Amino acid sequence: KGGHTDRIFVVEFRPDSDTQFVSVGIKHIKFWTLVGGSLLYKKGVIGAVEDGRMQTMLSVAFGA
Repeated sequence: KGGHTDRIFVVEFRPDSDTQFVSVGIKHIKFWTLVGGSLLYKKGVIGAVEDGRMQTMLSVAFGA
């Protein structure tokens, strides 16, 4: 897997990694990993949304 056409608002690398980052935007949050020459992602799930649709995300923050 790799790449998508969803509009991205923020990309933030994990503070402790130079190969993992998160992208958020129009109805998505994705967790990305660079493995060799490939860029892989997993879709994020944030709890249960009442109407079953992903919401637009505007920011990313990592805790200590």
